[in-house]
Amino acid sequence: SEADCDSQCEFFLKSFIFALGDNWKDIPVLLKEYRKAGGEAGMNHVQAADFLQKHGKTRTGSERKAELSDVDINSDGIISFLEYLLLHYKVLILNEFYKRYEMFYESGPEEDLSNDGIGLTGVGWKLVDELLTLPRGMSPQLEAAFESFTEQNKAKEAKIKVLTAKAEKGGVKGMAAQNELIILEKGDMTETNRIELTLQAAMRKADKRRGSQALNEQKAKAEAELKAQHDAQRAKMAARRAMFEGK
Repeated sequence: SEADCDSQCEFFLKSFIFALGDNWKDIPVLLKEYRKAGGEAGMNHVQAADFLQKHGKTRTGSERKAELSDVDINSDGIISFLEYLLLHYKVLILNEFYKRYEMFYESGPEEDLSNDGIGLTGVGWKLVDELLTLPRGMSPQLEAAFESFTEQNKAKEAKIKVLTAKAEKGGVKGMAAQNELIILEKGDMTETNRIELTLQAAMRKADKRRGSQALNEQKAKAEAELKAQHDAQRAKMAARRAMFEGK
């Protein structure tokens, strides 16, 4: 449903906002395109393959089929907007996954992430694992800004649907609805810009907090290592002393 698409968009943004950076704006644009292509209730694999070919990198038919199956998490034959995003941003998500689990994958990614991950399968579980992990530094203000952005989009889509139906009937009321649609699009840009400014401010604040949190963690780690070194040195000295006194 429409609400599902918006909620999926919001969830993906919350999970990958820092990895996406300024490119987060591409996600709502992709959602509009996904809706236009008839994907409000999800796409079957044929529709999704066509959408991927138009909005992703060129793939062979067999590559598209295999990669779509890999992100069809519940194996229902339908690719939701969220599942499509897992494929579209596969390499970005896997890079985040390996950063988080670097201690377990010291030699780096197990897969070849070059060429935008085209043809790469068997990574669905890693994509989902990273999707379900909210990034460090996500602030309540940033979450609230995303929720506000989602609510505005839902309200706009609902209004557009009603006005489009009226416009299609023609006549005086149809013309009035068409004019209202034009005004709504212009006004919507102002509202979207306002929300984007709010989002950007919240992101900067969260990024700053994230940076300072990482710095504190590094400092704590360095202090712990230094303390361990001091403790080891003291233990060594105590052992030597015991040996000396035992003579």
